[in-house]
Amino acid sequence: MGNWVGWIDQRDRCKVSGMHLGFYGYPFIWCNRRLGDQNTWVRLDRGVATIEWILRFPTSRIHHLDAFHSDHKTLLLCSDFEFKRFYRKGKPFQFEAMWLKDSSCELVIKDSWGEQAVSESVWGFHRKIVACQLKLKEWDKKCFGHVRNSLQKKLKELQEAEEGGNYRTNPRRIYMLREEIQRLKNKEECYRRNFIVGLEDSDGVWREDEGRMGCIIENYFRDIYTTSNPSGFDEILSGIHPTITEEDARLLG
Repeated sequence: MGNWVGWIDQRDRCKVSGMHLGFYGYPFIWCNRRLGDQNTWVRLDRGVATIEWILRFPTSRIHHLDAFHSDHKTLLLCSDFEFKRFYRKGKPFQFEAMWLKDSSCELVIKDSWGEQAVSESVWGFHRKIVACQLKLKEWDKKCFGHVRNSLQKKLKELQEAEEGGNYRTNPRRIYMLREEIQRLKNKEECYRRNFIVGLEDSDGVWREDEGRMGCIIENYFRDIYTTSNPSGFDEILSGIHPTITEEDARLLG
């Protein structure tokens, strides 16, 4: 990485015009994690840009991000909009493998599916799927949310302890927080691990080889989306509302 002061001198000798971008976050980005008087925090990296670049990207900033497993904070260069999007709340619905470890998951699905009226249309099926997603999200928050909430709380406490000088004044607190965070991370990883051990092929043979499992998945989706005698389109299309009239369709044809 080189010495910062030496780099500045070299830059001046090369007559490169630039400005320091500044930063958001804790000012020091590297820590040796030693206890007591041997503890050291250093700011190793900085962002520099030309005036032309800054005028072109006026909302870009350097952000110092925390890193639990590293002694070096990550530097993120992005616009204010991208930073907000990077930390946006919420995510698309995703069924978690950990839910299957809880016997009440099946009950939640059955109850939410049965609450919706029976319908043969595509929209009726869609309503059932949406209702099921909402119920599973609520159930997940009650059953598994405490792990995620506790982890976020402990990470925040660790950040405050480290940046508040606890390596020197209260190293035992740092040690205990790190132990607790690692325990919660292991628990979360155990919950979230999605792993396919094996698959049964079309002949009923159990396969655990990755190559064979890939072929089974590929063949399965090829079969369900391929037919030499397509039928049932009227039932499928009945749930799709037309956006143009028959006369418009005739003119377009």
